[in-house]
Amino acid sequence: MQRVSLGTILNTLGIEEQDQVSDLDLGESVKRLFRTGYFKDINVSKDEALGLVQYEVIEQPAIAELQFNGNKAISTSVLEKVFSEQGLKTGEVFSQGKLESIIAELDRQYTSMGHYAVVVESEIIPIPNNRLNLTLDITEGKEAKIESITVTGNTSYTNAELLKVLRLRSKSSATPLQKMGKRTNYSTEAVRADQEKLAAWYLDRGYLTYELISTQVALSTPRDAVHLTYNINEGEQYSIRTIELVGDLVDDEAYLNSLLTVKPGSIFARNQLVAIQKAIQSRLSDLGYAFPNIRLLTDVNKQDFTVGLKFFVEPGQRTYVRRINIVGNLSTSEYVIRRELSQLEGALASGSEISNSQRRLERVGYFSGIRVQTVPVTDQSDQVDLNIDFEELKDATLTGSIGYADPGGMFIAGEYRQKNFQGSGKDVAASITSNSYQKELEFSYTNPYFTKDGVSLEYNVFLRETDNSNISENDYATNTWGGGAKLGYPISNNQRISFGLDYTFTELFANSPAQEISQFITEHGTDFSNIEFSTRWNYSTLNGGFLATDGQSHALTVNATLPFSDLSYYKADYTGRLYIPVITDNYSIRNRLNLGFGDGFGNTSALPFFENFLSGGVYSVRGFDYGSLGPKSTPADGSDALPSAIGGNIKVGYGIDFLFPMPVVKDKTQFRPSLFFDAGSVYSTDCLPNNPNCSEGVDLSLIKYSAGFEVNWMTPIAPLRFIWAWPLNAEGDDQVRNFVFTFGYSL
Repeated sequence: MQRVSLGTILNTLGIEEQDQVSDLDLGESVKRLFRTGYFKDINVSKDEALGLVQYEVIEQPAIAELQFNGNKAISTSVLEKVFSEQGLKTGEVFSQGKLESIIAELDRQYTSMGHYAVVVESEIIPIPNNRLNLTLDITEGKEAKIESITVTGNTSYTNAELLKVLRLRSKSSATPLQKMGKRTNYSTEAVRADQEKLAAWYLDRGYLTYELISTQVALSTPRDAVHLTYNINEGEQYSIRTIELVGDLVDDEAYLNSLLTVKPGSIFARNQLVAIQKAIQSRLSDLGYAFPNIRLLTDVNKQDFTVGLKFFVEPGQRTYVRRINIVGNLSTSEYVIRRELSQLEGALASGSEISNSQRRLERVGYFSGIRVQTVPVTDQSDQVDLNIDFEELKDATLTGSIGYADPGGMFIAGEYRQKNFQGSGKDVAASITSNSYQKELEFSYTNPYFTKDGVSLEYNVFLRETDNSNISENDYATNTWGGGAKLGYPISNNQRISFGLDYTFTELFANSPAQEISQFITEHGTDFSNIEFSTRWNYSTLNGGFLATDGQSHALTVNATLPFSDLSYYKADYTGRLYIPVITDNYSIRNRLNLGFGDGFGNTSALPFFENFLSGGVYSVRGFDYGSLGPKSTPADGSDALPSAIGGNIKVGYGIDFLFPMPVVKDKTQFRPSLFFDAGSVYSTDCLPNNPNCSEGVDLSLIKYSAGFEVNWMTPIAPLRFIWAWPLNAEGDDQVRNFVFTFGYSL
């Protein structure tokens, strides 16, 4: 023996001292030793006079080095783990039987992934001291492509209709995007998924007796092309004869019956019945029945092809939340978490309140990976515990960054931000930013629970210098400083309203040929001291922040200067987002709407030009230069300057995005790619009479459109945006930009 211990051998033999043994017993003990795989030769001898049985063994060599060549579809780390679990790793005794078993399993795995031409060969090189080097040479071969897909036995639906249901596509029918997504690659898992899709298609259309008879897979001679054939029996289409609720309806019969949205006489559709079942469960959960059991009973009549349906309701006991257990708050005070919970200890366990509590915690921004579990209490059938587990995000960051953004170009920035100051739930931030057109210094403090009722307090001070000549053709600059305070009041779990008061002092410096600017300075001067009142309404049911895929958010802000201000004007700005999940939870459609209006009053005839809304750029209509859309200025008499975009007091913006997971990359939580369509512009209600490039009011024919592709990447250093955009109705004097990236600015 060299590596195998004596104890291992003695435990394997099945023979102990003082046993009476025959030659048959000794033969069986040798077989047991061989089955361990540790030995390549064993010799047993006996001396009856001495009562001695002696085993002479030659061990299998030890593995000195294990290598894998040619593997791509299965990573080396996965292969090493598989071999290690089977006892084949560096330093362990080699076993030919285990090696052959693993090779056979690898062949099955590659075949299931569509690599039918795979060849796995082992190379064993003996080295001194009874050791060996083991190398696995893997020739994966080409991944088998689907040459054709056929459905037989169908009479109610054509092949073309059914093939659209399937995820897999044949090479000839797939689009370039589907080929990139590997929808033409064969795999047994994908075939099983498509089998389920076919069954769901028919069951959702009333074919209760639908049957998949067989799935035939035919390989081409090079084993790199597959012909798929699904043989089905559609059966007959069934309609609903009766539908009713039975069981314990917990004195809520009227409401529960209102959930039966499917009526007698309609075609049987499994997806609609599943939705009804979920709605009943949700209602019972809201009433405190945490673990209801809803069974669908069917009475099929094969003569008239009808089915009677009964939802049998077993609500179980009403359950109360005994305890809410919070795990993962290493620095955050527990009360900061509990104040976000609408589900309370001692109250009835409500599914909607539990779900709402999770969403509120997700929107706080202090945590990631929030998991909420409802756990029955042992020996207490009417009580549950609520376990909330999460990971804390970094509550304090001190960053310095250099980046590039549109507008402004290169910038440098430094920021200290503590979003959850010492675990108290209060946010503080101080930042300094400098780019080609703006320098800004700002400090802010936010207490989201200034009172126990959830009234928030926020205040900030800032100093800002802006030189617009570096981002537009209008040569003017402003120096602004000020500060303010804001109180926010919760209206419901999902919406808040806030009121703020701000003071700003602005110095205007202008050397622009635009008549709009010179006329404003003539009327109002260059120094302005304003007191501004603001109110903001927020509503949000989003299921997250950066990676939200469901829910909606709305924000309406109204600002107006107060008496004793040098300028009198108001502005209203609305932004809305609506996410609609499609395909799976990782895909969604995002609808965007942005509207704005402002005007002057009292001693100010129009909205100050430096308060105008702008359109164009990465935050509105991508593909056009920042602020380049909308009314153009009026050059001074005798000036050879060209008209330039000056913004307007009306803003219209709409967009739609198709959000999907980032292909290829493993960690999809850091990426958010999208296909987008943008539309928008700005308008004015106060054009100068001699300005041919400005028409008063909203003219929808002047709206600009663009489409493109965007990738957001949340890197460990700073967020990145890559935008490829193509204007759809650009005209000769429009300023376009097809590619833009930003680095370091918040998304």
